[in-house]
Amino acid sequence: MLSIKLRQFQKAFPYICDLCGEFAYMKLEICENCHGRNSIRKSTKEDYLKYYLKKQEKEGGKETMGEEQLKNLKLLAILFTFSLFFFITTFLFLMNNLLSQIFPDIHPAFNPDEIEVFINAVRPFGYACLIVIVIFIILGLLIKREKISVSSSFFLFLPTFGSFAGSMFFLAGIGILGVIWLPLEPSYFNFLTLGIIVFMPVYLLFFLFYFNYSIIWILPWIIMILGLYIFTSGVISWFYGKDQKRDIIDFSIYKYSRHPQYLGFLIWSYGFFVHYMTLELIVVPLGRIGLGASLPWVIFALIIVGVAFIEDIKLSKKYPEKYREYRKKTPFLIRIPKPVKSSVSFPLRTILKKNFPETRKDVFKVVIFYGILIILSSLLVNLLLSAFFY
Repeated sequence: MLSIKLRQFQKAFPYICDLCGEFAYMKLEICENCHGRNSIRKSTKEDYLKYYLKKQEKEGGKETMGEEQLKNLKLLAILFTFSLFFFITTFLFLMNNLLSQIFPDIHPAFNPDEIEVFINAVRPFGYACLIVIVIFIILGLLIKREKISVSSSFFLFLPTFGSFAGSMFFLAGIGILGVIWLPLEPSYFNFLTLGIIVFMPVYLLFFLFYFNYSIIWILPWIIMILGLYIFTSGVISWFYGKDQKRDIIDFSIYKYSRHPQYLGFLIWSYGFFVHYMTLELIVVPLGRIGLGASLPWVIFALIIVGVAFIEDIKLSKKYPEKYREYRKKTPFLIRIPKPVKSSVSFPLRTILKKNFPETRKDVFKVVIFYGILIILSSLLVNLLLSAFFY
């Protein structure tokens, strides 16, 4: 039985060409497709049945091809994610082995004078690196090249990978990357701790399970694996959405987060920093807990969030109606309870007088405000718990 659409097609094209098999809307002397003379005749039911079967086979083939394509995209995304993070970890170990020959481990108890001389020698280099990084972060924002700002802020976070060194002297091997943080570690105050409020939940867990090392070791790996899963799911969905030429990717994990790749990477880097904290907790005496370099991660995270806001603004301008509806249904990064969301977004609404940033200037205000809020809160925590930190 022919479908309604096929019956409509039959009425619209009652003729067919014997030579090329193309349907025609009227009987012509010359076929418009193959230019055959006197080849057009009135079509029969069998002609339409053949057309219908061919169409079904073609659509079925496309569906199968689409499923196969999706499998390939999933495989590609998983390989991309695995390669990226495997390269990072493998590269770090190789780099540490290479740099250990240039910057060997120095024991703090046996060679304190040698350590002091070395730190004083490399401190100017640290100042130069920090200044260059800050310049590139600001420059990227000014010239609207957000990738430059994100990449530069990542360099601030980079010394965290020095935890792979596992040395007594913190600037040994790949730990030499820590020279970037030296300007933020003057003797009178450690500015690196001015992001500690973000990691207080983890510190509390560490204190609760201080003598249960298995939980302390497992926790960061759970966080990192979760981040990798979200990141990979986002990459798969993004690849597939772009392949299907979708204006807005609003399926799969994008139903739960508008920026799953950023969310996944932030969770992964948070987990990596927690791993860094576990080394500090177990290797370094209890009195120094809290001296982890939390501020660079906070700066890195705030810039990524700012870039995500800017992407929101761009898509809102490009697809105003579609993206407005999508934004209503889907949270920015992660869904949080309404009371918590209301309290967290209250400063944003107070400053901007609106629920979302609508310009780059708005994004700049939001990032600066929350950055100051985190720094002041961290300073208060440091002052209240100074007995534990020093």
